This record gives sequence, structure tokens and C-alpha cells, in this order.
Amino acid sequence: MGEKLRAHARTRTIVLVLGWLLILWGVATGQHLPLFCGLLGINGYAFALMAIDKQAARRRQFRLPENSLLLTGLLGGAAGIGLGMVLVHHKSRHASFLTCIPLFFLLQAIGIWYLW
Repeated sequence: MGEKLRAHARTRTIVLVLGWLLILWGVATGQHLPLFCGLLGINGYAFALMAIDKQAARRRQFRLPENSLLLTGLLGGAAGIGLGMVLVHHKSRHASFLTCIPLFFLLQAIGIWYLW
């Protein structure tokens, strides 16, 4: 299980770094496409994590730590995690997700608006 967690952490880091490089490139150059692609990539990945973890829960397989999902939400994937909560019904009763994810989304929206 340790190797699966390390592989997940590696993949998460790569996706978040590449996503944020695109976002920052879009903000720095005033281009909408890189900004949109970065946000779409991070949030698509976050949604996929929620769907994958929900399937793992049903099959009683290796689960992603809640802290990892919350960290992904904090670092740009709040919309994807939120959609996963609504559409996949995963972590939708956990107080930490019900409070943190909307707060993260609001902070990210304000941050993108301010940087733009």
C-alpha cells in the first residue's frame, strides 16, 4: 500500500504543478486558453480522484487519504472535488468536506479574479 500512496502523491504533484504553470502563464500573458486548460486539468483530476475513491470504497480496496483529497481541493481542485461530492455522492456527509471545499472554491475564485 505504501507504493500506491507514493505513486498517487507523485501523480498529484505533477498534475498540480503543470496545472498551476498553465494558470500562471495564462495570467501573466493575459491569455484565456492556458488559464482555462490549467483549471480544467486540475479540476478534472480532482473529480476523477473522487470517482476513483468512491469505486474503491465500494470494492473495499485501497483508499486515498482524506487529507490528500482536501489538499487537492485546496491547491486548485475545489470545483472538481465539489462536483464529485454532488455527482458521485462521495464524502458528501463529511463535515470537513462540507466546510472546507466551499471555502477553498471561494478563495480560488477570488484569487483568480484578483490575479486576472
